[in-house]
Amino acid sequence: MKKTSKASHKLFRAALATTVATGAFVAAVPAETNAAISFKDVTNPAVHYYKPVLELAERGVVKGYDDGTYRPNASVTRAQSAKILAHVLDLDTVNVKDPGFKDVKKGTPYYGP
Repeated sequence: MKKTSKASHKLFRAALATTVATGAFVAAVPAETNAAISFKDVTNPAVHYYKPVLELAERGVVKGYDDGTYRPNASVTRAQSAKILAHVLDLDTVNVKDPGFKDVKKGTPYYGP
C-alpha cells in the first residue's frame, strides 16, 4: 500500500473545507430570479442541477458556452474551478501573488482578473 504524505492530506483537507464552505455560501445567498438567463441544454426543472445552474448564472458565477449551452455533464477544469471559487468567495483576483503553478502563466484568464 502506498503511503500518502502529510502534504497530500493537508491539501485534501483544505480542498474539502473549501468545497463545503463554498457549498454553504452558495446555498445561503438567495438569488434573484432572472428569466433572461437560460441554457439550451438546461431546460428541465425536474433535473437536480437545473435550479443551482440557473442561480449561479444569475449571480454571474458561471456563463456557459458561446453556443448557448451549459454542458452540465462536461468535466470542469482546475482553472474553471479556481475561477468559480474566486468569484463565489469574492477573492481578490487583481492583486495576486505567483501561485507557483508552472502550467498557469501570468496574464492568462485564470491567473488573475
